[in-house]
Amino acid sequence: MKDSFRLTNVTACTPYGLIENATIIVENGRIASVGRGSPACVCSDDIRDVDGRGRYALPGFIDIHCHGAGLFELGSGMFDAETGKFDTSDKSFETGLDRYVRLRAREGVANFYVATCAAHPDDLKRSFGHLARFMGNGQNGVHGPVVQGALLEGTFYNPEMAGAQDTRHAMDPSPELFDDLNESGAIKLVNVAPEFDEAACQLIEHLTKNGVVAGAGHTNATGAQVAEAIRHGLRYVIHFTNGPTGGSYKPFEGGGTIEATLRTDDVYAELICDGYHVSPEYKRDIIARKTPEKILSVTDQMFVAGTGVKTFQHGELEGEVADDGSHIRVLNKKNTLFGSCLMMDVGFSNLLSLLTRDMEGVWHRHHEAMPLDEAMVAASEMSSTNPARMIGLLDDPDRATGSLEPGKMGDVVLGTLDGERGKYRFHVEGLFVRGREIDLSSVAVGAE
Repeated sequence: MKDSFRLTNVTACTPYGLIENATIIVENGRIASVGRGSPACVCSDDIRDVDGRGRYALPGFIDIHCHGAGLFELGSGMFDAETGKFDTSDKSFETGLDRYVRLRAREGVANFYVATCAAHPDDLKRSFGHLARFMGNGQNGVHGPVVQGALLEGTFYNPEMAGAQDTRHAMDPSPELFDDLNESGAIKLVNVAPEFDEAACQLIEHLTKNGVVAGAGHTNATGAQVAEAIRHGLRYVIHFTNGPTGGSYKPFEGGGTIEATLRTDDVYAELICDGYHVSPEYKRDIIARKTPEKILSVTDQMFVAGTGVKTFQHGELEGEVADDGSHIRVLNKKNTLFGSCLMMDVGFSNLLSLLTRDMEGVWHRHHEAMPLDEAMVAASEMSSTNPARMIGLLDDPDRATGSLEPGKMGDVVLGTLDGERGKYRFHVEGLFVRGREIDLSSVAVGAE
């Protein structure tokens, strides 16, 4: 049975802690059992045995905020590094999206959502149409992770908080405009800046009623405006402290978005864990204040990630990749980053290193290092469980995923860990999506 396997001799990362010498049994695409040793099972005789000796087994990573990599971007198609232009043809989207999905498997990603930058409505609808066709072509999840939908990021935002978004395409929140943009049904997450007040709340309510998750980013909303948005269904804050995210030290109107997010348990906060978007000291403070249960690890990766491209034009903005490929700056826009080059396995490694390190914070005088087993469970929660819970996948009867528990989809990433306390690196060595083993060598990394 190609969607069934018995994985033995692994250290399994479960919501209840690490289980050494564990066996994970997946039947017909779903986890049947997770336990120490070799539990008895009524498996079919032809179930495949996989020896995971020396490896960790984690729930497959879930990235809810990424734009592209390997020269592909959802809003623009494939980038030609020689001409510096995007190929926006139908073929470019079809081949580019398929290639991007396969590339993501190498990061240990089992499920993800693709985001758009600010663009003309006609271009957005075209992109979402391509995504919807891919999601429904019968191959979604066969050769790589499952594309669960799209994030509409660069449309209903505050142009004064644009970051790397093109301000020519910022629009006021509108249920009618959203419905028009989502004629394909592919959009599952939407950025809505709460400072649009009644218009923002009306759209957030409309999204929530229709099963679409509302987040807030590229915003300078007051704490009071964020609190009102939460009452209407706002679920999370997009790339928290980046984008940018406004804050206020003054007491008026509940401070800003940063203060409102830290004060409440009612919203999750995205963190881009590349070490550049948020300094490690602030990141550790945020995790301590929100607790790991309310943090979402995302990449916000862009089309130049993993390609060797150094400079590019994107809309009205120019970008430059750091010499070591670690981050992307917007030229002539001080202290502004352009998406990221981050991969989910690196983000997980960075979290694991951060949590196992004794360190000072900015607002906290000192953070004690976590033991490795506790840090791994927390990092896995931020990289898999929390996004699944926030979106509604964790306990969805048809698509349950995000943790290694019976009844969940057989979304499992295998890997080894090297390094030492405070300096860990997790290496992906295998991936199963809905019980199907994914070929991690099917797509080469880098510009082609």
